[in-house]
Amino acid sequence: MANATYLRTAVFAIAMVIGGVGAHLLKPQPMYTPESPPPVNLTQAVPAQFGGWREDTQRHTMIVSPEVEQMLKDLYSDNLSRTYVNARGDRVMLALAYGADQSRSLQVHKPEVCYEAQGFRISDTRKEAAATEFGPLPVMRVLTTKGNRREPVTYWIRSGDAIVRGWFEQNVARVKAGLAGYHPDGILVRISTLDADTQNAYAVQDAFIKDLVAALPPEGRRMLLGHDFISTNAQQHAALP
Repeated sequence: MANATYLRTAVFAIAMVIGGVGAHLLKPQPMYTPESPPPVNLTQAVPAQFGGWREDTQRHTMIVSPEVEQMLKDLYSDNLSRTYVNARGDRVMLALAYGADQSRSLQVHKPEVCYEAQGFRISDTRKEAAATEFGPLPVMRVLTTKGNRREPVTYWIRSGDAIVRGWFEQNVARVKAGLAGYHPDGILVRISTLDADTQNAYAVQDAFIKDLVAALPPEGRRMLLGHDFISTNAQQHAALP
């Protein structure tokens, strides 16, 4: 009887240890942390000049309220905001916001949230794709207006290695990563222009995106696009002349 009791106790103890180890292994771990950042920062990831575009350091047209600016600092590990201009005088605003941990409370906020917080009206939200040399890039289109300011926006979010659009795809990516045992990192890539002609704005933005993707160094491409998009379209890209 004593041996049986001892055996049951030993089995129970072993089960508790295995359960504890399993719970630790199954608990999602962050892909990156503030103490262990990715190997490239945003300033390094994106060229200041590429294709027919150059950074316009004399003119910066973004509007960010102090409250939104503080929220960005609290949520994100790295931010980059630039205005680019081409020879035709087209100006494009690029905003990048990187977060090392895409758990529910810290995941990248969609532009709709930030624009609404600044008093913009959101309309005409739809999923589309922008052409790149790596294949069609999934993007979200959003029309934002505030008084006389009409700002069509194109954006995508990389969550881990997946490109997502909208809350549903973003949460699906987060759950998949959790089941795989990690919290993904993520980045918001937002491109916008001030233009009353929405279709012209999106055409300019698509041209900018195509040039940007072509000019990104490998580390920057991984940062903005993720492994899945690149690898899925690698064969098509390799076949290009």
